[in-house]
Amino acid sequence: LEVVEIFLSYTKRMYDGEKVLDFHHHPLLEGLEGFSLELSDQLEPLEQILSDCRNTLINGIKTGHPRHSHQLSSGLDVIGLPGEQLMATANTNMFTYAMAPVFTIMEQIFLKKMHEMIGW
Repeated sequence: LEVVEIFLSYTKRMYDGEKVLDFHHHPLLEGLEGFSLELSDQLEPLEQILSDCRNTLINGIKTGHPRHSHQLSSGLDVIGLPGEQLMATANTNMFTYAMAPVFTIMEQIFLKKMHEMIGW
């Protein structure tokens, strides 16, 4: 639940006037307090993972921000976001009906509609 709250809070802040990027002149790795990119042989505690999630979002470019524009991405797709979260939560793929029957049927219906729209 806390991970979901981190993601929701991040998304909300983008629309509440937060900067596209909180730029700092220091090298990125030197300014990440409490954030480690070192690979440990031990399991990280949950609190460190949550902190790393927050810091990743804080220190990255907010490509979903309404004022962000780039040739590869621009703004947040609020319609696509739930689909991405659904796929990640289901932890499935679309390769076969046996692995993802609902998603496969949804894809067939979507493609049929697209074919009708373009005149196929």
